[in-house]
Amino acid sequence: MPNPVPPADPDAAASVVCLACGLCCEGALYTHVGLREDEIAFAEGLELKVVHLDKGRVTGDFYLLPCHYLVDKKCSIYQERFEVCRTYQCMLTENVRAGVVEQDTAVGIVKDLRQRFELVRAELNPEGKPVSIPDLVRIHVSKLTSADVAALSPARQRALLELRVMAMLLTRHIDFHFFPESSGS
Repeated sequence: MPNPVPPADPDAAASVVCLACGLCCEGALYTHVGLREDEIAFAEGLELKVVHLDKGRVTGDFYLLPCHYLVDKKCSIYQERFEVCRTYQCMLTENVRAGVVEQDTAVGIVKDLRQRFELVRAELNPEGKPVSIPDLVRIHVSKLTSADVAALSPARQRALLELRVMAMLLTRHIDFHFFPESSGS
């Protein structure tokens, strides 16, 4: 395998990928974003839903996603965005910066992921409510394990099973391209 060749302008290449994506800000990858203590009042002033969580490893103040300041995959408060928003890099953009994945390939991965996500979201979330991909998988699993499934036609049961497989593959696709291996689950 050839050695990675970083792009001439790694920041610009990563930015192109981010602008093609926006899944982190729209709540497809995450359900909440951590805030520093000095950012809480600002977040509340922006009318973001701020919550305090204390669930094992997840402790602190967060705002819930999707961020309604994401407009056409662009941050409309870009100059004032939160620290975590300024510093976050998914594994895909890190790989673009390092030259491991070419910019055009990364944009293709994002487009493929968005198409898969929209198929799963349309089936599992016809109301169009904001929901993360992990939550979609949980919703789907709960549908498959409910007593109502037995009452469905065999064709509908098969469709639900196929959708479950698609949702699981989607989760794996996200894990592979967006999250470092060391993050665990």
